[in-house]
Amino acid sequence: MNNQKNNTVLQKIKEGYVLPLFSPVAIRLIELASSETASVNDLADLMEKDPSLAVRTLSLANAALFRNAEPITTIKNAAMKIGFNQIRIMALTLSLRDTFPMGKVGPMDYEEFWRASLYRAIIAKGLARTSGKCNPEEAFVGALTLEIGLLIIFDLFIKGKIDSMPEPYPLETLLLLEKKQFGVDHREIGELALRHWKFPEKILECQRIHLNEERPANLPPLARLCDTARRFSYLVSEKTAAWHIAFSETETTYGVKSSVLTQLLVSAFEEVQELSGSLKLEINKERDLSQLLEKAEYTLKKLTTTMAEWTRFAFDGQGPDGPKSTSPLIRYPLTEKLQIVAVEIKKPLSIIREFIDNLVPVVSPSSREWACVQAFSEEVKNVELAVLLLK
Repeated sequence: MNNQKNNTVLQKIKEGYVLPLFSPVAIRLIELASSETASVNDLADLMEKDPSLAVRTLSLANAALFRNAEPITTIKNAAMKIGFNQIRIMALTLSLRDTFPMGKVGPMDYEEFWRASLYRAIIAKGLARTSGKCNPEEAFVGALTLEIGLLIIFDLFIKGKIDSMPEPYPLETLLLLEKKQFGVDHREIGELALRHWKFPEKILECQRIHLNEERPANLPPLARLCDTARRFSYLVSEKTAAWHIAFSETETTYGVKSSVLTQLLVSAFEEVQELSGSLKLEINKERDLSQLLEKAEYTLKKLTTTMAEWTRFAFDGQGPDGPKSTSPLIRYPLTEKLQIVAVEIKKPLSIIREFIDNLVPVVSPSSREWACVQAFSEEVKNVELAVLLLK
């Protein structure tokens, strides 16, 4: 029954059934995107017929994502400076954003969806620039549209029928739940929708990352990068995301050092304000920063608890598992036990310190967040001193 339902839904999507409609200019833009003979002049002439789209595309091109030494004032100049394909993809992305409503419709919070998507896109763009393995503009678009199928699956199966949305985290669990409940998951729907809208093949490949059994290292570079950005962006977009896990997974999967990741995270808070206007989003940077500080503080408390437990074990053998703990620490002399504890704490603690050090210069001393950042910095300093004493 599910297979029949799955085939029916996918066939309808292949035919464009129930997909949101683009504006006439966007439809023509899609045709240009698939034309090998289209020129910069064709693109400029078309976009000038939709002043709002043209202005927002130029705004995006001049924002932190594509910052140039001199302001870009025309679509033609934008295409020449950042590439015809990139300006075309940007315009398509803005058009796609315009096809969906804003605000909250039943259990779907569109504002929250695009907020999470924007943070993910900014982080992906930063990873692309840092690694040099992907085009930053393609990384931005690939990550921004990564979960676009969620909006369509809402329209198809949930709106007006179900009072709640499945939790988007962890993704693997959500995909299995969708498959079981609807016979199709949102990544399958997303790929077909983007194909119908004629997005480039590299962007489509990003949708397939969880629909195969390939190891991350064997995935196409852009798909791998966008998935890495997805996992790391949970620090901002998901309340339950663990700080140390996000850093550890990103370092392991993509080989990006924690010092680079902390810089990307902080710069994301700066760039999101500049880009949100182009995408017609309202971003509360203070709220986002507060949530991230709360996660970092929770991680710090976990570290201090762990340090206290294992320090007690080092002295009297009373570990987290009781007096008969089977920890490998038991075979080491006291001084070595303490050094091992210090090493275990040092790595996650250094990541938190790097984050605070990168954050201080971008937080205004007159803001409400300044006191929170300073207080948390003192907490980190106290734990750092405690770790030094263990050595």
